[in-house]
Amino acid sequence: MKHDEFASLFKLSPIAIEFYDSIGNLFDVNSAYLELFGIKCLDDIKSINLFTDRNLPQQAIKDIKAGKSVKYKTEINLDRIKSNQLSQASRKGIRFIEVSINPTVNEEQVVSGYLIHSTEITERQHPEDSLFLSEEQYRMLLDLAPDAFFQGDTHGNFITVNNSAIELTGYNREELLQMNMKDLFSEEFLSQKPLMYNRLELGEVIKTEREICQKSGNRIIVEMNSKKMPDGTYQSFFRDITKRKQTETALLKSEEKFRRVIESSTNAMHFYELEDDERLIFSGANPAADRILGISHQMLVGKTIEEAFPNLATTEYPEMYISIAKGETGSKQFEIEYEDESVSGIFEVQAFQTEKDRIAVNFTEITKRINAEKLLEKQAEELIQLNATKDKFLSIIAHDLKNPFNAIIGFSDLMIQSFDDLDNETLLQGLNTIETAAKQAYKLLENLLAWAQNQTGSSPFRPEILNLNSQVEESLKMTHSSAKIKGISVVNSIKKSVYIFADKNMLDSILRNLILNAIKFSYKGGKVKISATENDHEIRVSVKDNGVGIPTEKQTAIFQIDKQTITIGTENEQGTGLGLILCKDFVVRHKGAIWVDSKPGNGSNFIFSLPLK
Repeated sequence: MKHDEFASLFKLSPIAIEFYDSIGNLFDVNSAYLELFGIKCLDDIKSINLFTDRNLPQQAIKDIKAGKSVKYKTEINLDRIKSNQLSQASRKGIRFIEVSINPTVNEEQVVSGYLIHSTEITERQHPEDSLFLSEEQYRMLLDLAPDAFFQGDTHGNFITVNNSAIELTGYNREELLQMNMKDLFSEEFLSQKPLMYNRLELGEVIKTEREICQKSGNRIIVEMNSKKMPDGTYQSFFRDITKRKQTETALLKSEEKFRRVIESSTNAMHFYELEDDERLIFSGANPAADRILGISHQMLVGKTIEEAFPNLATTEYPEMYISIAKGETGSKQFEIEYEDESVSGIFEVQAFQTEKDRIAVNFTEITKRINAEKLLEKQAEELIQLNATKDKFLSIIAHDLKNPFNAIIGFSDLMIQSFDDLDNETLLQGLNTIETAAKQAYKLLENLLAWAQNQTGSSPFRPEILNLNSQVEESLKMTHSSAKIKGISVVNSIKKSVYIFADKNMLDSILRNLILNAIKFSYKGGKVKISATENDHEIRVSVKDNGVGIPTEKQTAIFQIDKQTITIGTENEQGTGLGLILCKDFVVRHKGAIWVDSKPGNGSNFIFSLPLK
């Protein structure tokens, strides 16, 4: 093999090779060496001397100076080499290297230099055999090379092949040396030969991927590195990349499927990348995200998460996403309520790591679902309330309405059966009892009717401007007899200039029930005061007595139909159990409020507020 062929083989060899002179100074390396150690060019390491290499054992130095070949394994710390400024290696970390050193001798058998080849065994523990500078050594280099080597003449006939070429093609050496390039390569390759030759004629080392046919008929894909030699022959290294290409093809198909799934998904997806300075950068989104956000994601690409979504800047989510991107925490699923100028709603979010320093955030709008759930909860509460209302309604009909009719029927029967034996005083007493029971029953029916109409919404609501003082006076006329019997003084301190916007019938019912309630729970000779205050948006009406008062624990229940219990007045007056409930319903119908301020023994102050408009 000629010298220029050796030189070309040296440059193209995938094995890292170094040449040193007789005193150990480095004078040449091949591309594989630069790539192995991450070095840009030979000038960066020209000052290296073989005999000052700390990784070279002392015994090995004695042996190679004596003309012996040595082979050993060593550990190279590229970070330490770089920090000591011995070279600017771009690769990092600790590498395990198998080194073979072969002295070269001149015709006088004197050592004239040293040939070193290095093989990284960090991930591969079956190092290659040493290669040598002589023709026989180059032959060994070729035969031990993991890549297939072909040398063809100017007509494309193979003149040199190595063992890997035999293994790659399935042909033996004799068969290959009788074959032409066109016997291996497809018609597609041969049709591109002129273009390939044009580049080769310029002295380029071309790197291409081609399909070749093995002896078995199988087609495989090879990565080919070729160069035209000065004598017109061609040298090429082939590497089988069929599995790699199949993997890449499968990966591309998988990625394409994944891309189609993402693009067609109705769920919005955002993608982020974590930079070295730990800034989380928005890198993309699917069409659904654009529809939900109402803005093209292209306007957000390259921005930090805080810049893209300012409303998230002060929340825990950026830090959470960074932790997921680093792999410190697993995927997270949560709900978030988000609102800005372009989007608002409730979203179900899942954030997960797709690869190192990258995450995807999948979010689905669940506003309608949450609202539906809230509606169901509200309806369930209303149903409970409705059932309680029904139970109370039936209780009133079954108990409270039955009592006055029992009195009416009982005294009627007594008077009819004993009419001839009864004196006028007893008859009058019976008639009074019947009248009282009848009025009580009528009052109860009246309240029941009003309450039922209000519950169903059939009760007409016609608010108008009313003079509050006049409305109170009308109610006092209807309650005058009750107050007179107990000697209770009812004072209307509301000015005649106060007006209110309310439904007349409902306001009358509110006032009448509150006044009667105050009279009912006041002692004989007591006092009831009716007053009013107003501000810019509402008027408050107060009905205050100095009667028995109400325990704190019962103050809320008196306005609830499912908890309301009938209490007896200071003179055993019977109530309907619906008065205060009607008051609350009518006040709420006006968008107002009603409450009580009371302590046992200190009387009660019932207050309701109505808006002015």
